[in-house]
Amino acid sequence: MNGEIAGSDLHYALRTIRRAPLLSGVIVMSLAIGIGANTAIFSVADSLFLKPLPYPNPNRLGLLFLRIPGLKIQRDWPSPGEFADIRSENKWFSEMSIALGDSFNVTGRGEPVRAEGLWASSSLFHLLGGKAHIGRTLLPEDDQPGKPLTAVITYDAWKRLFGGDPTIVGQAIDINGQP
Repeated sequence: MNGEIAGSDLHYALRTIRRAPLLSGVIVMSLAIGIGANTAIFSVADSLFLKPLPYPNPNRLGLLFLRIPGLKIQRDWPSPGEFADIRSENKWFSEMSIALGDSFNVTGRGEPVRAEGLWASSSLFHLLGGKAHIGRTLLPEDDQPGKPLTAVITYDAWKRLFGGDPTIVGQAIDINGQP
């Protein structure tokens, strides 16, 4: 009995589609777009909210913002000086780091290149579990004023800008005109 009902329902659906093919096409396209959009939104939500961040102890990471209601600033990044004060007064966090995004002119090996990067304190790599493929990451003494600047480049930049040359470690390059 159920097979007969399903068969007659299918036969009726096919007859309806044949009678109004344009309407049927619009309905099928609407369903396809809706299913595709739903899948895309779930994929983004899954990667942002449901999967853990790819760092050690992601549930213990946080961002620190400054709030200055008198100036109507609800959310602002601390400056390096403010960060130094916050870190020296810190009683809650086991580790802290600061990173500021910037654009850099890289010269000294081949054509000059404009690159995006970060000014970061040495603790950033340890905090996020970053390891060096070759060479080293930043050390606490690299944070001291007056020390020569140290650059850590991404694996992709090493391959693209320096041809994967392992002898680049310890070599001077100019970043914004500074060695």
